[in-house]
Amino acid sequence: MLPLRLYLLAATLHSAMSQSGPVCTILNPVLPQALGCSCTDNAETGVGGSSTCTMSTPAINIPNPLGETAGAVAGAAADTADNVGNAVGGAIGGVMGGASPPPSPSPQAAASGGTGNILEIPSITFELGAEVLPCGDPVSAKAHATVTMPSNLPEEITSLLNGLSASDGSITVTLGSENTVAIEKSVEAGKEETIDVPFFTGAIASANFRIILTVNGNVDSLTLELAADMCLKLNEMELCGGLIPTCTDADDFSSLGDQANVAIGLRNTFCTVSGNFNANEAFGSPPYEFLQLSAVSFAGVCPTPGATVVVNVITFKATIAGTVDSFDEEAFKTNLASGLDGIESTDITVSAAPGSVVVTSEIVTSDAAVAGSTMAFLAAADETSLTDLLQVTVTAVEPPSQTSSVSSSGGGPGGILAGIFGTLVALAAIAAVYVFFKKAKKKIEPQPQAEAPAAEDAETPPN
Repeated sequence: MLPLRLYLLAATLHSAMSQSGPVCTILNPVLPQALGCSCTDNAETGVGGSSTCTMSTPAINIPNPLGETAGAVAGAAADTADNVGNAVGGAIGGVMGGASPPPSPSPQAAASGGTGNILEIPSITFELGAEVLPCGDPVSAKAHATVTMPSNLPEEITSLLNGLSASDGSITVTLGSENTVAIEKSVEAGKEETIDVPFFTGAIASANFRIILTVNGNVDSLTLELAADMCLKLNEMELCGGLIPTCTDADDFSSLGDQANVAIGLRNTFCTVSGNFNANEAFGSPPYEFLQLSAVSFAGVCPTPGATVVVNVITFKATIAGTVDSFDEEAFKTNLASGLDGIESTDITVSAAPGSVVVTSEIVTSDAAVAGSTMAFLAAADETSLTDLLQVTVTAVEPPSQTSSVSSSGGGPGGILAGIFGTLVALAAIAAVYVFFKKAKKKIEPQPQAEAPAAEDAETPPN
């Protein structure tokens, strides 16, 4: 039985090749590669770039002290209260719950059967990035994040998360077998946005994940910082980043001013209860920098007022044998992109329908030279070369075609005519290349034998 073929309709490739990914060209060198960061340019306009990084925090388990430690813990709390005053003593008492027996396991530990740990802070995974939009007035950026947490969240945390979603339309909370918090927050120049996501509550501390996006300046000098932080809340005091206790002499709370003594008291109690556990190191020494720009110019990225842009759209079709069920869309896009300079698999969209696999590919570029080289490549391609490239059986190829349009952001007719002239020159070069390859192909094709003249047309021999 003949195989059912597919119709791949609209395999569309969009590429701002003339810009060569201008925003991501600036962002990529400053992205932390250890976090698997990537950057995707806005292919439609070429004036925006979006970074994405992934990170998981470690699970932190602190064992409950032995019975004989309880007295020492209580004594340490009392001594600390005497040293820093009644206010601090009251705060420590709140943390210790009276400092009599050692603290009970955290709600998360209890929910999972309990292990006797005083703290069981779960691991969370988050994807975090920022879309940088340098050409607006004012310039802006958008933080985007997805935080994935364990399934056994206590009711106190789920209640806080639901409240977070209800109070901020940029935050979406999905609770179930996989608890996620999705965030999309825009920030204009001159502003800072901070978002706290609670994910743990325990007997001696609770924990929040914090996202901070700060934007300042303009297109000529843009300063931007995207960071994530961890915060431990001891009683009513929140200690974030470098203030999370190390339980070593390196702990320094002088930046807290009048609250420094309170922080010292809480830190001492935490260190005593936890056996001098270095929570800062366990968290990976937050904060974590995901993107940092300092007075960076994007002036060369943004469109010049009055400039003209010629947009070239190249279309070609190829018929591929196979079935809808067996067609591997991702492999097709990856293989196709590998043969075209400046194209990524993410720039390609493919749809399939029963019939023949007719792959309609559209390549968009405002660079006439790139358009010419792309047309030449596709004009020279045949079933054999495309089969090798795409790793599927190509049974037919149609000649590529090109359309061009001119857009202007306010320039005069001279700029428009220059754009049209450049496009016409590119089209002439493309036509010449196409004719050359067609003639070359025709020369190697076997020619049919000429038929003998019909009997009635043959010359009658003389009698």
